[in-house]
Amino acid sequence: MSLAHWMYLLGALIIVIAMIARKNIVLLSMVFTILVAWANQGSIVKAVQALFNANLYAATQLFNIFLIIAIMVAMLKSASSIHADRLMVKPIQKLMVTPVIAYIVLVIATFLISLFFWPTPAIPLVGTLLIPAAVRAGLSPMTSAIAVALAGQGMALAGDLVLQAAPKITATAAGIPMTDVLYKGGILTTITGVIAITLAYLFQRQEDRKFAEGSLEERHRLASVLAGSTETAATLELGRDLGRRKAAAIAVLIPVLLILVIVVMLTEGLKGGDATALLGGAGALLLMVISLTKGGRNWQPWRR
Repeated sequence: MSLAHWMYLLGALIIVIAMIARKNIVLLSMVFTILVAWANQGSIVKAVQALFNANLYAATQLFNIFLIIAIMVAMLKSASSIHADRLMVKPIQKLMVTPVIAYIVLVIATFLISLFFWPTPAIPLVGTLLIPAAVRAGLSPMTSAIAVALAGQGMALAGDLVLQAAPKITATAAGIPMTDVLYKGGILTTITGVIAITLAYLFQRQEDRKFAEGSLEERHRLASVLAGSTETAATLELGRDLGRRKAAAIAVLIPVLLILVIVVMLTEGLKGGDATALLGGAGALLLMVISLTKGGRNWQPWRR
């Protein structure tokens, strides 16, 4: 191993320690980028140039990820502006009748939604619309948050079986085919995710039991606070603003089109960038349809 390898290893260890300590790692990453390049090239000038070139290379390699996240966030916000998102998850809310079922439904719903929309925009949707229903069913807010975090930022993001952005980053860095990361990584994240989600529920059973034995009125009050007390107002606004039938049509169109995308990906054997491009294009089409449905020529899907 050369000096550059040792410098890279030292930098990785220090960055991991900083992450454990919850410290900012941007400055550390920049410093060790210069040090690794200096050790490798033997020139401080090239080391400074490497700091810029490294960021440029990362931007070109990761732009497709930024783009599809932006499209999915915009599409989800446009659906939220006409309250189609509420209609999409309304049948799921009715399934939450007991704490155990509420926990399972939260995990499955968060995982599936995060697969298509990326966890960052998907988790606020689940948190606003599904966690209040889980709390009413007797599941404590902490356990609800754990379920959403493990299923979304844990399993869905680590496996990333639909968008396939995370496996592409790993495969490119390791210099191996993306299919290896996709399949084997999917198995690994599924096993670890199921174990972690199961243990989390068992560890929280005592807290959930106390919460479920509490006042029903208190649970409903807490659920209203978590929901922002917007459900009644949103329903009324939905009837005045767009109409139930149009919003319901969008609520049906979104999952149907995404399911069709998955079918095409499987039948055509699309993987990696091709799969990401298909899903991103479908998201852009949905964004246009929702925007035209609500605003017509105004073309401002995010305005309420």
